[in-house]
Amino acid sequence: MKDLIDWPRNRYLNIWVAADLGGAAGYSMYPSTVNGPWGQGTDGIAVLATYVGSIGTSSLNNSHTLSHEAGHWMNLKHCWGDSNNPGLTSNCNIDDNVSDTPDTKGWTSCSLTAASCGSTKDNVENFMEYSYCSKMFTEGQKTRMTAALNSSTANRNNLWTPANLALTGLDSDPAICAVQFNSNTRTICQGQSIQYTDNSYNGVSEWNWNFAGGTPAAATEANPMVTYDTPGTYDVSLTVGNGSQTQSATQPQYVKVLPATGMVLPLAEGFEAVNSLPSDDWQVNDENADGTFALSTEAAYSGSHSVRLHNASANNDRVDELFSNTIDASLDPPVTMSFRYAFARRISSNNDALRIYLSLDCGESWSLRRTLLTDALVTAPNTSGSFVPNGPDQWGLNEGLTINAPFNVSNLRIKFKFDSGGGNDLWLDDINISSATSGIGELSGANDGVLSVWPNPAQDQLTITAKLDAASPVQVELLDLLGRPVRTIANDNRPAGKAQWNVSLAGIPTGMYLVRLQYRDAVRVVKVTKE
Repeated sequence: MKDLIDWPRNRYLNIWVAADLGGAAGYSMYPSTVNGPWGQGTDGIAVLATYVGSIGTSSLNNSHTLSHEAGHWMNLKHCWGDSNNPGLTSNCNIDDNVSDTPDTKGWTSCSLTAASCGSTKDNVENFMEYSYCSKMFTEGQKTRMTAALNSSTANRNNLWTPANLALTGLDSDPAICAVQFNSNTRTICQGQSIQYTDNSYNGVSEWNWNFAGGTPAAATEANPMVTYDTPGTYDVSLTVGNGSQTQSATQPQYVKVLPATGMVLPLAEGFEAVNSLPSDDWQVNDENADGTFALSTEAAYSGSHSVRLHNASANNDRVDELFSNTIDASLDPPVTMSFRYAFARRISSNNDALRIYLSLDCGESWSLRRTLLTDALVTAPNTSGSFVPNGPDQWGLNEGLTINAPFNVSNLRIKFKFDSGGGNDLWLDDINISSATSGIGELSGANDGVLSVWPNPAQDQLTITAKLDAASPVQVELLDLLGRPVRTIANDNRPAGKAQWNVSLAGIPTGMYLVRLQYRDAVRVVKVTKE
């Protein structure tokens, strides 16, 4: 790695960030060990990517490894001396040549009251310890590092000279290196606002924003507030300048604006008309950027589509979320919800959980309404490989979740949150939401003459017709009033035009049912009575 990337060490401190260092978190060379021409190719700091910074693949606990290695590069030894083996009593006989660091055996834990070699207290929080709670260099260490930077050994004294600062561009005005911005949210309801923040660097003094679909449509301040009044998905662009140069960036489909009055009930989501996630009606949150809920055709409780979350044993403590679009739950309360799920442990000690939340303010806040811990979540035996449900017996049904006041709003949202405990894959299907009356009667205006059934009431035979305006995959199902599938009537591709199905009702109990048609991105529902 060092042979591939090597900048002149008399002008730069080389830092190599690697995916693997043979078991070490980082290492560096003392100035004396790389002094001379041969040292050019090895002088610098090598550090694991998982030990750089405090975000991304690293963490706050690992964030000062680079500080530790920079200490070595400026001629500091470990607090217990020139050894890589902390914790040994014999280290009390080794010195780091710094008078104000107490003799110590060295620490791999944050023992703040430690006094290992007769001192009043060890300097456990020193950057040159292995305690992983480091926060300081001492005055003596500062003096030793300053001496290294003033020494010609390994060219350390050339780095900060005016000539080198000019050559490397550090004494001139900063150039704009990157255009970056973020926001307090990316999904809102129409009429709500988003606060944008510019994170561009360096030396930015001019801003030109463009907000498709937003008010204002343009802005020249660093951190504007923008309101969106029309549902849709919109781009955001930013051009920054410093008086002499500009750079621009566009984030396509950055903002999703949901309707303030959401999908009408009943909602019967079997994911048959969904091509991929995220979709118009479902968003995902991949908090750990390691894969999240996705559409699958490998298994389904009904039809051929479901949603799958790949959950590996290494995903312990990872979080994934699936969000609905807005739903109009303001008419005919109360509203009930049910869904199908499938899950298996890998080993009996796995501790995963699925939680269902509701939001009455378009996702600004969430209320936990149901929790399925591992015992309640398991629908199949422990499975060491990737779990795929083998037939309807390996699916569970969760029902009876009542959505009542104060959640009977026009912009209700639902969230499925999965907390991984190292178990296997999670599957979801047939999310059904209906109000007290919407599951019984045909929705006004929801059908548009596309779907028809006769006779109605029916006894032994039912005829269903659909007028399809385009070729599309089509699914037709008979549901009970809670939206649970009773019979799949059709699940295939159909050309544009009229389609018809003759359905035997033999074996179906008398009562009220729903005929649901899904095609393209549309859903049509009609009530039917079996006598």
